[in-house]
Amino acid sequence: MRVVAVAGAGKSTALLEFARLHPNLRVLYVVFNCSVQRDQTLKYHREGLDRVHVTTIDALAYHGTMDLH
Repeated sequence: MRVVAVAGAGKSTALLEFARLHPNLRVLYVVFNCSVQRDQTLKYHREGLDRVHVTTIDALAYHGTMDLH
């Protein structure tokens, strides 16, 4: 599933509910900055949803091109 919407549209809430309703799926949650990444990682951990991997778009790009660095 891919969710693209304006700020305040409920993307984070939708993803949280999706993760709760689909306990057999791993989820990649891509955010734009480190502070949001830290906050969301803690939120999902507190909810017991450690299978939701929260990362920044920069980290995702970096790890995907590590062999070029």
